[in-house]
Amino acid sequence: MPELLKSKIVENERKVGLSDAAVDDLFEIYLYLAERIGSERAKGYTSRIETFCLSLGRFSERGRARGDLADGMRCIVFESQAVIAYRVEGDAVNILRVIHGAQDFGPDLFG
Repeated sequence: MPELLKSKIVENERKVGLSDAAVDDLFEIYLYLAERIGSERAKGYTSRIETFCLSLGRFSERGRARGDLADGMRCIVFESQAVIAYRVEGDAVNILRVIHGAQDFGPDLFG
């Protein structure tokens, strides 16, 4: 299983944290991929997602606003296969969910 991020602070950037649901999402993506493409490739993919999530601490507003799904939520696509849903709150970025392309995507996912 890949190491899962909880938070990291970098000077002049917002703190990035993953919700419990986002951590669960990453683990589920890892398990799904490990079974199909092997654990090393699955670990590499989920590690890239984690690194991308951390990058949201800088230029946090770059994702598309999706207030239609949840108040203040933004979404950004990762490698054409996943969507990262997050909310910018003051000096923090909260990663709400990491949705793989095979999942249903709608307001119920954030309820």
